[in-house]
Amino acid sequence: MLGVPYQAFDDITDRYRDQLNSRIIVDATNPIDFETFKLLLPADMSASLQLKMRIPDADIIKAFNTTTAVSLNAGTMADGKPAQVLMAGDSDAAKKSLAKALDGSPLEVIDAGDIAEARDMEALGRLQLRMMFAKQIGFDGGFRMVK
Repeated sequence: MLGVPYQAFDDITDRYRDQLNSRIIVDATNPIDFETFKLLLPADMSASLQLKMRIPDADIIKAFNTTTAVSLNAGTMADGKPAQVLMAGDSDAAKKSLAKALDGSPLEVIDAGDIAEARDMEALGRLQLRMMFAKQIGFDGGFRMVK
C-alpha cells in the first residue's frame, strides 16, 4: 500500500525499487497541490501510470484515493451506506487479490477498469478533497457509484 504524498514518489521509488519490484502496489495517491487544489499532472498522465513507468515489473492498482479515511474507518459514508472503494489496474489477478483482502469488510469494492482510469479517479479524489476543505461536504461524505 503506497499512501504517501505525491511529492515523495521519486524518493520512495528510488529507495525501494528493488523491494517493490514484482509486487502488487496499491496506490492511494492524489497528485494535488494542496494550496490550489489543482492536479499536478497533465490530462494524459496519472500518479499510478508514473509509478508503473518507474517500477514496470510491479502490478499497480489505483485504489482508496476516492474514499476518505473517516469513511474507510467507519465502513460507511455519511448516508449510512457502505463506503465504496474504486480500483483500477491492468492485472485482473492483482485486483482479485485486493478484493479478496477486503472480503468480509463492510467496504464495497468496485472495479473501475484498467490503469488508464486512474487519471479520472485522481480527478475525482481532487474534487472530493477540495469540496471537503471548502466545507461543502463532510469528511465522511463523497461520491457514490449507483448501480
